[in-house]
Order: sequence, then structure tokens, then C-alpha cells
Amino acid sequence: MDIITSLCLLGACFGFTRFTKYSVEISPFFVVTSCITTLYLFAYAGLLTLGVYCLLLLGGALLFTTIYDCIRFPVRIFDSYLTPGFSVWLVFAVTLGLVASNNIFMFGDDLMHWAPHTKAMFSHQGFMTKGDYLFHKSYPPGARLFHYFYYSLSEFSEGRALLAQVLLSLAPICLFAKGFKWGEWRKAALFVIFGFLVSLLYGFRVGPLISLLMDRPVGVFMGGALVFYCLSDRTPKDILLLIPVFF
Repeated sequence: MDIITSLCLLGACFGFTRFTKYSVEISPFFVVTSCITTLYLFAYAGLLTLGVYCLLLLGGALLFTTIYDCIRFPVRIFDSYLTPGFSVWLVFAVTLGLVASNNIFMFGDDLMHWAPHTKAMFSHQGFMTKGDYLFHKSYPPGARLFHYFYYSLSEFSEGRALLAQVLLSLAPICLFAKGFKWGEWRKAALFVIFGFLVSLLYGFRVGPLISLLMDRPVGVFMGGALVFYCLSDRTPKDILLLIPVFF
């Protein structure tokens, strides 16, 4: 089921590129943040599970429309969708996601605070309640909502939460590889690796050391927003895209 959920996210990334004309390298960043914002609104209405199913159906439909588009115009497969930057990032995301999905919660903060938060959201199929005896209940639920996105077709598991956390955390790094052609795939790989190493120097935990703690990933998301803003034409459309990021 994790594969189906991931394919729906991939379809959303390709659909974002096809219908907005933005490069595919920025799509993970905005697809993840838009999913979280949408799920927050559904959860606020008490319809979190319905929101997840709607997003899954949308992502699946976009995946099939992308496949149809590639059948009609094969040149777009590697020119628009599987660009070198996105492909390298995808290899990173799949590899580290597989490592994390076979892992367990190892850090004290996860066991005491963040894992109970994400499990409470799974149990309630929505936000925590006043009756939940948990620390830091006012902490923003963005990451927990994205974890729930992966629970919806199966059940709660530590590996599934960590897989979702990896994809959430890596989303901004794809921005570093924007604009490269396949003749420059080595440069694209270097930029993705550079973004990853900078995040590690900042204290970023990913792969076998992944944690549910969001302090550093939030910093990476803020950096991603600045990178997008600097690389964009700064049109009203570009500014509107940043709303889910800061939400």
C-alpha cells in the first residue's frame, strides 16, 4: 500500500508540472506542502480520512493522465518529467525511504513526544483531543498529517511514519537541481548531493538516523522557500505558491 500512496504522490508531482508549467524539480516541495495544507482543512472539518482519499484519487488520476501524455509525446518523458535533477532526487528518496521503512523509533524525543502525537492522529483520524495526555499538544500538526497520509490505506507502523518523514524532509532538496538537461546530469547530481550535505551539516537526520523531530526540517523548508523565491520571476503566481509553505 505504501507503493500506491507513493505513486499517487509521484502522479501529483507530474501533474503539477504538466498543468502549471513549472519544472518538475520544484514539484515535491509544493506537492508535499499543498497536501499538508489540504489535509489540515479537511481535519479541521472532521473529515481527515475523506481528504486523504480525495488526494489519493487526484494523484492517481494525474498519474494516468501523465502516462497518456507520455504515450502521445514520448519526448516529454525525459524532457519534462524524468529530468536529471528529479531522477537523481528520486533515487535518493527511494533509497533513503526504503532504509527508513525498515527502521524503528530510536530517539528519546520520538518515543516521548512525536511518536505519540502521530499515533494519536491515527487513532482519532483527526487532531488530538483534550483527553489525550501528551506533551506539546500545541505543536503544529503538519508532519503528523503527512504521516497519516501514509496510514490511510493500511495501518500505523513505525517504519511507515519514518518513510513519510523521509519524503517530507527531502522535498525541498530537489529544488537545488532545477534547470539541468540530461547532458548535464553530473552537475544535477552534484547539486542534489550538495543540498543533501548542507542539510546534514545543519544537523539534518535522514536514512538510518531519521527522526520525527521537525525543528531542522522546518529550517530546510524555509531555505527551500528562499531558494525558490530567488530562482523564480517573483510574479504573483510565484508568491501564491509559497502560501502552503508558510501555512
